[in-house]
Amino acid sequence: MHLIIDEEDMIKIYLNFDMAVGSSGVSMLERMCIGIPSIIITTSENQLTQAQQADSSGAVQYIGHLS
Repeated sequence: MHLIIDEEDMIKIYLNFDMAVGSSGVSMLERMCIGIPSIIITTSENQLTQAQQADSSGAVQYIGHLS
């Protein structure tokens, strides 16, 4: 397990791992595009619908909202 904060080139990092845990939003879309399985946590209300739809499609595993 690695905790990575404020990395400028996350795609390079994602390609070295088998799965990721992260928030929804643009980073979730990046992970979906390269096909890395992801566990998603929403961190703001505007991410809920997108995370739920991605979960429903099977693209990610949405586990809830961080309050």
